Amino acid sequence: MEWEKIYSSKLCSAEEAVQHIKSNDVVVFGECASEPPTLVNAMVANADAYRHVRIEHMLSLSEVSYANEKYRDNFYYGGFFCCAGNRDSVNNGVGDYLPVNFSEIPRHFKSGMLPVDVCLVLASPPDENGICHICGVGGYTYAATQYAKTLIVQIDKNVPVINGDTGIRVEDIDHIVESDTPIRELTPPAIGTEERAIGKYCASLVEDGSTLQVGFGTIPDAVMEALRGHRHLGIHTELMTDSLFDLVRSGAVDNSMKAINRGLITTAIVMGTKASYEQYDHNPDLEIRSVGYVNDPYIVAQNSKMAAINGTLEVDLTGQANSESIGYRQYSGVGGQVDYLRGTSMSRDELGKSILAMKSTAALKNGRTVSKIVPVVGEGAAVTVNRCDADYIITEYGIARMRCKTLKERGRELIGIAHPDFRDALERAFYERYHVMP
Repeated sequence: MEWEKIYSSKLCSAEEAVQHIKSNDVVVFGECASEPPTLVNAMVANADAYRHVRIEHMLSLSEVSYANEKYRDNFYYGGFFCCAGNRDSVNNGVGDYLPVNFSEIPRHFKSGMLPVDVCLVLASPPDENGICHICGVGGYTYAATQYAKTLIVQIDKNVPVINGDTGIRVEDIDHIVESDTPIRELTPPAIGTEERAIGKYCASLVEDGSTLQVGFGTIPDAVMEALRGHRHLGIHTELMTDSLFDLVRSGAVDNSMKAINRGLITTAIVMGTKASYEQYDHNPDLEIRSVGYVNDPYIVAQNSKMAAINGTLEVDLTGQANSESIGYRQYSGVGGQVDYLRGTSMSRDELGKSILAMKSTAALKNGRTVSKIVPVVGEGAAVTVNRCDADYIITEYGIARMRCKTLKERGRELIGIAHPDFRDALERAFYERYHVMP
């Protein structure tokens, strides 16, 4: 076949491939499992050849070695999310964070507002038609492969093949590096008592026949556990995790009542353990789409009984929520939270729900425990969800509804779901603000 000759002509070593990265280039990595470890390691090993290479990606499952202080003149992180590996880099001035809604990234690549000089991605070997499939994502990665000036692909036989916006034609690849490495996994965290209580409250708001979007972590996993008795649920989510797949296996999900993409799980990313990747491989019931589609609020709004369940870091007594920073310190990113909040608020059937779920307290490194329901959002913190858009807030102590509530009504509801140790202080703050007791 003609594509086989083209494929052979583009084969090279990882060391040769990364020589096509130049100083001052913008290099976009595939997100999550599609980040190509062999290429990234080769790039870091070649660091002395570069100056001020800007790295962009969303969540990384790697050690993010390029963010090490010793590479501050070589690499510069300026991407869309903070994770454990690059958080210090962003907050000590070496790197930076780009606030952007997840759904918007593909069109910014297309317009050139976010240029992609080089895209590094992990993909499957080509099929009989010469099509390789990106590892577990459409996300922004699919768009990055389309608009990159130089596309370098790590081909690995361990990559699952998933239908949807994952295909790359061999002839569109500039350089190919072959590997045989395990796919990066995300092990589910242990669920505690508080998370299970939150999960049950969240599940109580989800009707049979609803379409779900959830984030990742212990609280979303607890919600999925609590939903196993539901029926005819659908999935339209930016991220498909092990807990969601467990929900499918429980019989709660059949996607039969979805208003769009009926019968299919629709997601932008899959991320989990090896067992789940094997379940996703050639699965006709699952499709990956670009996040420009999956997270588009207009698309989200078309789903029936859409329930979006996400986490947050703190909520003030007016309903403002900070989901991405701790004071001035950038902690994560906005991701798709606002995309789904807007989509549920525009719900075509007027039954959309946006749920922010969190534990009522947080333990600090110095041993102190603080309330996550606060009088005002902390100094320097981001307001990810403004008070006009807030809908449901949930802790292990209950559910507070914000929509169509006055400021005083909101404050009273939020104090009612705060940890009991902090309610007196919150009541005093309420009195100082409104001159009445809650």
